[in-house]
Amino acid sequence: MIEMDMNDEGGIDDLQQYALKELGNVGATYALAALSNLAKKPISVESTECYLEPFRTMLPQFGNVGDRFAVISIDVNSAQLSRILMILPAKIATYLSDMIFGKEHSERSDFLEEDKDALYEVGDICIREYFQPIIRFLNIEIMPNPPTVEYHEIGPRRSVSSSLFELQSGYEARIETLFIDADKNFQGMVCFLPDKETRALAFRKFGVDYESQAETFKKFGL
Repeated sequence: MIEMDMNDEGGIDDLQQYALKELGNVGATYALAALSNLAKKPISVESTECYLEPFRTMLPQFGNVGDRFAVISIDVNSAQLSRILMILPAKIATYLSDMIFGKEHSERSDFLEEDKDALYEVGDICIREYFQPIIRFLNIEIMPNPPTVEYHEIGPRRSVSSSLFELQSGYEARIETLFIDADKNFQGMVCFLPDKETRALAFRKFGVDYESQAETFKKFGL
């Protein structure tokens, strides 16, 4: 059962979190269909959740301390500035790079110089697909900027670098989707960080903005 806290006018309540989760789930489904084509294998959503704070530690699925991973980041000019991060373990990122270049894949734990170009392409294609259903649903214009690609490694106690933490700072909600292949192997995650106006549009569309919720309570005499 979902509970609402109507006293928290400045924050995001449970119904609004659920709405953002559903918004991200639809976007991720489109993005992963594109990723499946690039990877030449089925990749699907394992889970989508909405969190109200940045992540500070890496999931165990990304490996151990010192293991490398790629972060593809795109800023999105919508009403304000949203951001989306596509985070891939090194073995997945390098596999995708080989698929993009049409090379026979040889598993490796670190990156080659040309991998950055391939991951730029992966991010550009998949993240644009992520936004297609969101654009239609919210009836808004979204202009993704070119991707940036950075390499990071898992820090002590699975901590993230200060630069990765900063990429998430200033956003009230983080919509996180984990994805897997047909054999249930972890493939990576996408984090959508919607700006305030995009969140407000989504809440109104789902009917969970505070005005709509207050009107519903009023109808039921609450």
